[in-house]
Amino acid sequence: MEELVLKKLRRKQMLINYILSLFVLAITSIVCLQIKSLKTFCILAGAVCLCYIIIELMNRSHGEIIIGKLIPSLKPLYAYEREKLGIEYNKLKNRQLTFIMFFAVIIIYLGIVTPNSHPIGYGRSAFYYFFPSALMSLIVSNISFYRHIKKIDRSNTEELKGYANETLIEGTVIGILFAIILIGLFLAFLLFYILKVSSPNF
Repeated sequence: MEELVLKKLRRKQMLINYILSLFVLAITSIVCLQIKSLKTFCILAGAVCLCYIIIELMNRSHGEIIIGKLIPSLKPLYAYEREKLGIEYNKLKNRQLTFIMFFAVIIIYLGIVTPNSHPIGYGRSAFYYFFPSALMSLIVSNISFYRHIKKIDRSNTEELKGYANETLIEGTVIGILFAIILIGLFLAFLLFYILKVSSPNF
């Protein structure tokens, strides 16, 4: 693919990625404002993950079916990535889907075993907990997306061998750090709430 054409398609791809990310964030935030049950929140998050898995499986069978229909001008770009990554393409997709499926199973299980009356945070809506984590996820995913396209565009097929393993290791490290940050924020909020309840003047 010619460099000028590639740069034009990449700019369009990144713009669409940002718009879709913000759209999904806005819609989910609106929904989470109405959710105060941990059970509902977990099942909804699991359902979103399962929908993503179904879409990815459809893309694998029929090509980029969603983007291809909505934005056909990007189809050459996805064909270019598939060709350049070679066998690493399927490896990368398989590991992404495995990770998301594992997360979906865990969170749906939590939704099933959680009592209906269990609030998320002392009756507060899911938005207060969803939005900070979603915003961090959005930032991290867009940084990873940018690094991904730069890696592909600056490397040849031979240099991209083992890329799926590198991505898996990198994603695992980022995921662990992300989880530590979220747990820290949750514990800090919980401590603040306990101190506030025990000492109204706090």
